[in-house]
Amino acid sequence: MAFAWKQAGLTYNRYLAVAARVVRRSLKEGPRLQAERRGEMELRFAKWEMTRLSLDGDDKAPPRPDLQPSPPIANIKPSGKSIPARDITKEFNKASKALHLNNLVQDESFTLFEAVGALEIMDPKMDSGYLADGETLEDKYDVLRDLSPEEVIGIMDQLLCFEMAWHMGFPLSQSLFTSHYIDHLLWPEPKNLDEARFDRGNKTAKGNKLLHIVLRAYCLSLIKTCDFVHRRLSHEKLFEEEDFVSHLFHRNLLSDFDLEDIQAILYEAIQFVQKDFKPRKDILRSSLYARLCLRDLLLHATNINGMIENHHDRYPLWDDCLPLIHAILKTNALSVPTEDSYSIKIQRRLAATSPPRPIVQTTLTEAAAFLERMCECGRDVFIAMNYQGPITLQVCLK
Repeated sequence: MAFAWKQAGLTYNRYLAVAARVVRRSLKEGPRLQAERRGEMELRFAKWEMTRLSLDGDDKAPPRPDLQPSPPIANIKPSGKSIPARDITKEFNKASKALHLNNLVQDESFTLFEAVGALEIMDPKMDSGYLADGETLEDKYDVLRDLSPEEVIGIMDQLLCFEMAWHMGFPLSQSLFTSHYIDHLLWPEPKNLDEARFDRGNKTAKGNKLLHIVLRAYCLSLIKTCDFVHRRLSHEKLFEEEDFVSHLFHRNLLSDFDLEDIQAILYEAIQFVQKDFKPRKDILRSSLYARLCLRDLLLHATNINGMIENHHDRYPLWDDCLPLIHAILKTNALSVPTEDSYSIKIQRRLAATSPPRPIVQTTLTEAAAFLERMCECGRDVFIAMNYQGPITLQVCLK
């Protein structure tokens, strides 16, 4: 259900401003005046010339040739000689004394954005490249190691939680893109599906069939499902950005590959689980089968091609997802968590302008409840599209 401020056509910032103004006006005279003063903002700025500051501490010193603005970078030609470094800390501190409190120096090539960015350097909460003592730039997780059926189930369920977190409004940088398996499939960007593999560029035959057949098919179909959702919502009108974050951080969700090719890989994995996979317990086979079948249904249900023309065939797909969701919840106890398979450090490789954010941790119960509600809504929408008159619409709404 949408919020009241959304229904009124207000943005969230505008809603906060209106609410704050109403609260201030409801106060008595004395507190109201004090509250209104706090709501006022004033910005003052002054343009400083380069000659106002001197490294000798004299703000009225005449222009010096060595302090003139440097030529544009495009006009600088490499001379092949190294430029000696000089420590200007003392001179810089002396020159900064010419500035008064609340004054700001601004240069045409060093804007306020760069100034704020400089303040974020070496801040653990803001600098994505900051490394603590003993910390490495990247995790040493081996995506080619052999996986047990319980570990594959755990990774699948974790990816499902990440997928639902994205549908809830969190960015991909805090959900799916933190997975090492998703990252290896999407980067570097594959030119064909043969390159979308975990062992790309690695000649060693590492990893078992559960990894290269089952988990790879699950991840590819999940990415393609997200691609269908992203392409569909990108053409819709969204009122607020927090409803859906469409930023892909310079990643491609396999949008150039056909559904039939990914479907063939998924069917190969389903056939492997049904016929060739020999687990210790039969429940492991049925658990993997249920998760692969759910991906197949979601892949076809979200397919943007023929969504209107073939709407008669869509609502059974959403309806068939519901028993599979319940089966996944019942067999989640078999899963073995692999927390090393996802990491916040992957955000450093994403084309993001925001500081690193923590990974969104959603439980499988919450993700399953959200997916179940989404499937029910998808089913009801396509049922309503079978409109043939007032009688059929009335029966549909009942």
